[in-house]
Amino acid sequence: MNRFHWIRHTLSLALGMLPFAAAQAQAQAWPTQPVRIVVPFNAGGITDNLARILGKGIADATGKTVIVENKPGAGGNLGSALVAKSPPDGHTLLVSAPGNFAINQFMYKSMPYSPEKDLTPITVIGQTPMVLVVHPSVPARSVAELVALAKSQPGKLNASSGGNGSTSHLSLELFKMMAGVDIVHVPYNGAAPARRDLLGGQVQMAINDMGTFMGDIRGGTLRVLATGTQQPSRFLPGIPTLAESGLPGYASTGWYALAAPSGTPKPVLDAMSATVMRVLNEPEIRKTIESAGVDVGGESIDKTGQFVATEAAKWKKAVQASGATIE
Repeated sequence: MNRFHWIRHTLSLALGMLPFAAAQAQAQAWPTQPVRIVVPFNAGGITDNLARILGKGIADATGKTVIVENKPGAGGNLGSALVAKSPPDGHTLLVSAPGNFAINQFMYKSMPYSPEKDLTPITVIGQTPMVLVVHPSVPARSVAELVALAKSQPGKLNASSGGNGSTSHLSLELFKMMAGVDIVHVPYNGAAPARRDLLGGQVQMAINDMGTFMGDIRGGTLRVLATGTQQPSRFLPGIPTLAESGLPGYASTGWYALAAPSGTPKPVLDAMSATVMRVLNEPEIRKTIESAGVDVGGESIDKTGQFVATEAAKWKKAVQASGATIE
């Protein structure tokens, strides 16, 4: 091979390596510094637990420090706004529930951020049925008995939620509307304090994600009457759905998504998505998440965006039908 052909051959090989080099650079585009995951609720709830499971997985996979911070307030809007207004470099992320992606914008008269404009969903970490549970002191052992009890004592039963505008709040409003009952809504600053007072008997019932109550259901400290899924849940065999229990058409599930500020560069989003999918497919992590009654997610960015848009359209109709608003 003469010198000219050697140079041309070498150049050809170098050019052929460019796509591989670009792919490698993209794979290394995130993270380049410690990652902060903001949970807009108090510690101890299922959202917080999933964020910490995911955060540890990301730290193990990348060798970078991952810090989970709880920033509760205003139904999760304060923490969500903090992420939405953070630098779009992929190092400040949000893990939250449906309210902050698909509900609050229709309930609150003013919002400190726009879910559609200010956040880019990366993936749904997991989904779990909403469940209707009551304190053991409540005599009702079925949805029909609970509805009858509520109708016989209007305004006497109290139901906790994770906060105004939360999925648990709106699921309760949907139940009240469809069942035609007067039950007092008691909002808390997150699922953990709402669960605490329910266990203590300060409130009598709740509709919240199964992940929050799974240990209590298994331990018998709370009684589950029904799920919000359209089909019976594999996690609670023998428990009927609300739709089967006299509320045809009732449907509500909890889901938890990871999001970054809008404007985050595509190579960073792609690297982040690949890392998170790898983490969620780790057998031990899947086992841990599923033990809490949560089906593991891990969809692509595009599919996640479509899912969130569909959920927002569904909950917009539900909010409008309920007439619920928050100042």
